[in-house]
Order: sequence, then C-alpha cells, then structure tokens
Amino acid sequence: QRAPLREQVAVGQSMPDWLAARLLADWGDEAISLAQALSSRAPMTIRSNLLRAPKATLIELLAEQGLEVAAGRYSDTALQLSSRINLFGIEAFKEGYFEAQDEGSQLLADLTYVAAGPKPKLIVDYCAGAGGKTLALAARMSNKGRLVSTDIDDRKLQQLKKRARRARVSNHQAIAISADAWPDELHRLVGTADGVLVD
Repeated sequence: QRAPLREQVAVGQSMPDWLAARLLADWGDEAISLAQALSSRAPMTIRSNLLRAPKATLIELLAEQGLEVAAGRYSDTALQLSSRINLFGIEAFKEGYFEAQDEGSQLLADLTYVAAGPKPKLIVDYCAGAGGKTLALAARMSNKGRLVSTDIDDRKLQQLKKRARRARVSNHQAIAISADAWPDELHRLVGTADGVLVD
C-alpha cells in the first residue's frame, strides 16, 4: 500500500511537514515531482565570459583539462560541467574565461540587457552584491556604454571590483549606498538609465 501523498512528499523527499502541505495544496499530484526536483542537486553551471573569448574557446580550454561540458538549456553562455570540481583552481577561471553562475541568474542578466534596448548607454544593477549579474551584463554590453552597480555592502562591491578586473570589464562603476541616503553620483542617474536590474 502506498503512503499518503503528504507522507510521500514530506518523508520521501525530506521536506518539513508545513512545506509538504503547502506544495500539496498548491500543486496536488504534481507536488511529488516538484519536491523531487527541489531535493535534487543543482548542476554545476558556469557562464562563458564573452569579453574574454567565444564559448567554443572555453569549451576547448576545459577539454584540455579533461573536463566535459554540455550546453545550458536556455542561455547561450551557460555550460554545465559533468563532474564536481574546484572551479576556482582551474586556470581558465583565474584568467577570466568564465564565472560560476546558475543559468537562472544568467537569464535575468540577459532579460535586463534585452529590455534595455539595442546598444544601451546605461544599465544599473541596483542590488549587485558581489556582481555576478553585473559581470554578465558587461559581457552582453561588450564593455560599451556604462554599467553602474550599487549595494549597501561595500565589502561585496570590493569583491566585484576584483572579479571585474579578472573578467576584463572596463565599463563598470561600483557605488556603495546606505540605508538612509543615496550618494549624489547615483542621484544624478535618476531617470537616465536604459535598464535597471533589482534582484
């Protein structure tokens, strides 16, 4: 005899009871496959840095190191690695050929770029953190135009600056903001951006 659906989701997929109940209420019989997907390990995905080289070049560099990759499902810059490795120890990473970035984040950057229109002059990544999407936007912009990243955590913006140097990003500016005031340099941008990413 099969266990009740709630038990199949909660116990079978190691979900808390409250989450199992919510999934079942929202998704019915599909809750089991959704819970399985949520419990499975995400693929190791990287973004090919188009500022450094075409994706085909990165595939060759990784193959030389014995790494197999497959194209991502949705983004033309996404590659999935077939094995778990220390990405940050790979020479191609150190030289800025790729960034570790899930495909969903790559798509958010792509959508922001497309929504900004052809040849955007200014895109703002408002909650940039350490800047994964900022770097993806810079590559889409081919280092043309202006790209401004803001965050309330200046330490993350300092990490972004290092990552931007490695990725050969030259159209980027990081601006730290505080919870109670905007810096003048950001205030001057109000109403001028072609696209704004708030994530």
